[in-house]
Amino acid sequence: MSEEKIDTFNAASRDKMRQELRWRRAHILSPFVNAWLIIFVFIFTVGREFFEIGTQNDREIPDFSQTPELPGVLSIFENFGMLWLPALLLVGFAVLLIPYFVSWYSYFFAVDAHNVYVRSGILSKTERKARLDRVQSIDINRSLMARLLGLAELKFDVADGSHSALAVKFLKYKDARALRAQLLSQVRALKEADAGENLAPVTDAVSSLGDGEPEHTEPTRRERLREHVATNLGPGLKDADETPVLKIPVARLIASVLLSFTTCVTVLGVAFFVGLSLFTGASLVSILFANFALIAGLGSALWKKFNTGYNFRLSTSPVGLKTRYGFTDTTTQTVPAGRVQSITVTQPLLWRLKGWYQVRVALAGKGGNENTYTGYLLPVGTADDLARVLPLVVPGAGSGGADAEVLRAGLVGSGSAGGFTVSPRRARVFNWLTYKRNGFAILPAVLMIRGGWAVRRLVLVPHGKVQGIRVSQGPFARRRSVAHLSVDVAGHSATYPATVQNADAAVARALFVRQAQLGVRPASL
Repeated sequence: MSEEKIDTFNAASRDKMRQELRWRRAHILSPFVNAWLIIFVFIFTVGREFFEIGTQNDREIPDFSQTPELPGVLSIFENFGMLWLPALLLVGFAVLLIPYFVSWYSYFFAVDAHNVYVRSGILSKTERKARLDRVQSIDINRSLMARLLGLAELKFDVADGSHSALAVKFLKYKDARALRAQLLSQVRALKEADAGENLAPVTDAVSSLGDGEPEHTEPTRRERLREHVATNLGPGLKDADETPVLKIPVARLIASVLLSFTTCVTVLGVAFFVGLSLFTGASLVSILFANFALIAGLGSALWKKFNTGYNFRLSTSPVGLKTRYGFTDTTTQTVPAGRVQSITVTQPLLWRLKGWYQVRVALAGKGGNENTYTGYLLPVGTADDLARVLPLVVPGAGSGGADAEVLRAGLVGSGSAGGFTVSPRRARVFNWLTYKRNGFAILPAVLMIRGGWAVRRLVLVPHGKVQGIRVSQGPFARRRSVAHLSVDVAGHSATYPATVQNADAAVARALFVRQAQLGVRPASL
């Protein structure tokens, strides 16, 4: 059979499968998740009004048992008698939710053997598709409202996107977990099997998902409530094939937030405002209110670190590393081994008092600022935790990677110890605190870049993941014969770039050539 006939046959087969797709709606409670802000404002407004009526003695309490004369269409509520006000509020609340239910009614998703589809819109139809063979990970995200309702969102990350390709929202938590497990199995099969292999079991698995109907064996109301609380308000369910690696204690997380730079700025700012109030005699409340935006921003940053880092757990599974974290909003993220582009280990100044470190990996398809803990394998951990995490993503000495001595030299060392090449003495005019620490080491499998004084950092970049190299040299650097060499990898955070700072100019150019060679064909040195 010719190639043209084969392509025509495959296209016809795909079109037939496309027509046979079973489109499904999201869970019927999804509108309440999307409308959480409307619900909160409505409850807050109505509740505050009734609270003020009940607490203010000088305020006349209206007699709600007497039906007032309502104008126009609202006169229909006079038939409810003393229940006219709850009925009116209920109808008003339903009117506010109409757009969200209309959006839910027009939202569908479907899965076939090779793709995931999402269709939405009424006046303007939109259909998105993610190829399963391009999917890198399938994450489960759950906001607070979704957890209260027992729902979850599936986010599909593809290899060539800076953001999630699409999201299926929202499904029952157990259904979302079942669909995710089936799709991950399908992704592995697609990447291993031939393109024409029949992979129908996934479609059957999707068809078997429930829409929230009760099971055949109906549990009691108390049992359902207990299961709902344990499943949705607890730490979440663990997959059967997971092997736990570590869990971050809450006390350590809180201490790390208190020892962060943001907390120091917040404390200094409040102390400054208190001093300003004492010196000028102005009201402290008025000064704080005048700087409310600044204080709220700092407080929000601190809360976000705690909220997203709460109950952080790392485990291994056949599909890669898995991380779970979140206090109000929870996220379950999968980190496939081949998706890691670089590894960054940092140690802020105040964390040295406790010997804590932080490990973050750059992921292909995810930007560096998508989420506070996106790509984190260790938000805050001890040296023992570091020893458990790094071997999961860093090649060992037997595979051309770093051994314990080289890693220690990169984390806390300075000078040429551990085989590092550091900045020349003439570069101290630019980095007089760190010129002995700024440096690099080339291993057969990875490039190691270290630097920093207030925040020590060590960046490990596998040679095969390097996407670009550049040497930069300003006018003052040219006079000192030093240069920066930057290595570009997908998804790397701009906060701690993979940059060799103020290296000898000749050494930087030699590293540029050598790293370009290793990026094409890694070789032993």
